[in-house]
Amino acid sequence: MKDCKYHPLAPASYRCSHCQMALCEHCVNHGEQGSKARCYLCDDDVIDLGASNKAEPFWRRFDAAFRYPMTGPCLTLIAALSLLEALVGQLPVPLVGLVLSLAITGMLLKYSFSCLQNTAAGAMTPPDISAAYGDGIALVFRLIAIIVVMAAAVFGVNRLLGGGIATLMAVMSVAVLPAVIILFAMTDNVLEAVHPANVLRLILSIGLPYGLLLAIIVMMSSSVAILAQFIGPGFTLVNQCLNALVANYYLVVTFHLMGYMLFQYQGELGYTAREHDEDSAPRDHKARYLAEIQLRLKEGQFDTVSTLFERALKALPNDNDLHSQYFEFLLASHAALSPKVAQRLSGFASRYLRFLNRSHRQDKLLNSYQRVLALLPDYVPNSPQLRLLLATASRHRGDPKRALKLLNGLHRQFPDFEGLVPAYQLMADILEELPNMSTQAKKCRLLVEKLQRSPASTADA
Repeated sequence: MKDCKYHPLAPASYRCSHCQMALCEHCVNHGEQGSKARCYLCDDDVIDLGASNKAEPFWRRFDAAFRYPMTGPCLTLIAALSLLEALVGQLPVPLVGLVLSLAITGMLLKYSFSCLQNTAAGAMTPPDISAAYGDGIALVFRLIAIIVVMAAAVFGVNRLLGGGIATLMAVMSVAVLPAVIILFAMTDNVLEAVHPANVLRLILSIGLPYGLLLAIIVMMSSSVAILAQFIGPGFTLVNQCLNALVANYYLVVTFHLMGYMLFQYQGELGYTAREHDEDSAPRDHKARYLAEIQLRLKEGQFDTVSTLFERALKALPNDNDLHSQYFEFLLASHAALSPKVAQRLSGFASRYLRFLNRSHRQDKLLNSYQRVLALLPDYVPNSPQLRLLLATASRHRGDPKRALKLLNGLHRQFPDFEGLVPAYQLMADILEELPNMSTQAKKCRLLVEKLQRSPASTADA
């Protein structure tokens, strides 16, 4: 089993031939609905490995296999056909009974084959009971044809090579019967199903687990006989109905197991399928951006990561997760704090702080600002409103010097800021609280009075 290059605990679902790496569902670009999955790094189409690489071995699914028929429609069908089978067995006219028995057996086999095919295609729940209708009797005769062909082969060997070889071949015919049924379900062709080369190829592709499947089928067949002893002998309607119910239930389970074996070994058998309950809905823009960002991060492509974050934020300007993750990425890049990284952090920090304020997350403003200061000690936000908010918070947190630095020069840098009066009132209050700063506090009060009288003159103050 191959694991994803970027998620070692996740089995791979795709393979990129160009990059020579195995990838899980999360690490490929599914694009828009209906488009092929592509590699994020080289943009080539990737090879779909199906679900075989992460399919649970069929011998670990015994509980699930025996629960498989336990759905309302499936159980109803099994019970109804079992009752009909028992009723037909009570008919006094043999010919009519034979025809009806063929019809009932055909419906059951048709449904069982549908269970096999649906399971092989990834559907882990029984098909609708409508799958039992149509061509059931024809299916019975085709299965009889398979048995006749295999019996004829044994008879021919007996005539040519003797009874010992014929007996061995008869045992082998019974052993390969599940493989023949699987091939018939795959090809819908009697000759293809009984062809020795096809049978041998299927068994060799599956390997030793095929023997385990045989053992399970033998055990289930034996349990049917044992349960029949508990039900009791006789040809009463109740006994026949119960015996048919057990046998038919086990038949559906057996075909489901054969279908799951196909599903599990799909890679070896040359096709791909996925479980129908897998989340196959196309990912939205955000999920695709984040998936590629994580992959590029693991490849160390930090400039590309920044570019992807910028594109994502341009497409989704109000997304909280994208803002937070980009901010954390830039902070984490401080180990290689090159001028380019410092410029990015400084530029985005103001955007991020404005976003927090716009999103009514003032509780995170001061902490985020302080984290930027730890890396860029001279950083000052480029928004006067932010500076006033941060100065107020800094004062309450017991950092008056930081508050003064944020407020200083606001009237020169932002002469049209409507909050200049409360900003300098706050500055005067802070100065009065500091030792030996009373003179500066008085000057600040005079500036406030001037601002109140003539806001337009602040540019010359």
